[in-house]
Amino acid sequence: MIIKHLGHGIVLFENALDIDKELTSQYMEYLRSTNNEVHFFDTSESSEVVNTSGYKFDKNEISLAPERFIRTITNDTPKQFVDLVQSYEDTLYACLVEYCKLFPVAVEAITWRARGSIATYKNGQHIGCHSDSSVPCAVGEMPANQIALHTTLTASLVLNNDFEGGELGFRAWGKVVHINAGSILYYPSTYIGAHEVLPVTSGERIAYLERFCHGHPGIGMPEVNDNN
Repeated sequence: MIIKHLGHGIVLFENALDIDKELTSQYMEYLRSTNNEVHFFDTSESSEVVNTSGYKFDKNEISLAPERFIRTITNDTPKQFVDLVQSYEDTLYACLVEYCKLFPVAVEAITWRARGSIATYKNGQHIGCHSDSSVPCAVGEMPANQIALHTTLTASLVLNNDFEGGELGFRAWGKVVHINAGSILYYPSTYIGAHEVLPVTSGERIAYLERFCHGHPGIGMPEVNDNN
């Protein structure tokens, strides 16, 4: 594994994990065959839809949003896939330890980790510049989900190489980062690490995403992985 600090708390861990292409493909087929989650809700006759976290999207742009798999493991998940996801999380934790060696104070702001999710991008799909710690909030109303407010670090583990585009862009720092299969990018979840996923122009980009958090989020408590 090669560790590269790209500046501003953005750290690339190259070749952190050997990817089993066949098993990864089988796992994605399994997720697609069992996934029945709805991520967008049409709450009005306007041109907007709302996702499960309360963020609003233009109806005409939904096709360009990534496909997401939030429940990567359930009680019915076959053992080989449970073990596969555990290998992702074990590797992410090992890289977190190395990250905290570079930024020791980060240890004070990480007390739990949420179960990771998978996002896939193809056919021009992308996400615009955003912060992982922001939540939609109206004056006088409780946010639908406060988990993001407690997020300190975000990690992106890319699971394949057979795609073009899909780089992570950090506009504030003028950086564009391509992540190869088995490599992981860590970055601050606040506005300091505001980022975007550039459009995938061919193939499909598959990434396992995880957030490392601090404090108690109150409502909307996620499944917590406290094995490490």
